[in-house]
Amino acid sequence: MSQNPSSNEKISDQFSLLDEIPYAIQIVEDGIFVYCNQATLKLFDAEKTVNHLKKPYSTIFQEKQPDRKISADLLRSHVSKALAGEKIIVEWTHQTLKSRLITCKVSLHQIQFRVTHV
Repeated sequence: MSQNPSSNEKISDQFSLLDEIPYAIQIVEDGIFVYCNQATLKLFDAEKTVNHLKKPYSTIFQEKQPDRKISADLLRSHVSKALAGEKIIVEWTHQTLKSRLITCKVSLHQIQFRVTHV
């Protein structure tokens, strides 16, 4: 009897090299985390991948950024620009899964991403 790996396992297998990079790397598709490396888990106080994946990106940011601008509005603007091909690098205040606030330099890029179904 063979076991078919889940979509998340296939993604993790494809990106296992990214786990060796000491910077947090996340792939978000339609506003939902579909991949994160080990550095992301550590940064956001997630003990294992399942605590972070399949959750909306909004689970790791506050309602407002320190400049009092609404996070969701800013994010929509940044993502729209990145999808249009602009290079986006911003400081962003996140909230970890343990409610700790952290300020990070965030780089947004559009990538070609496809999971091969077997």
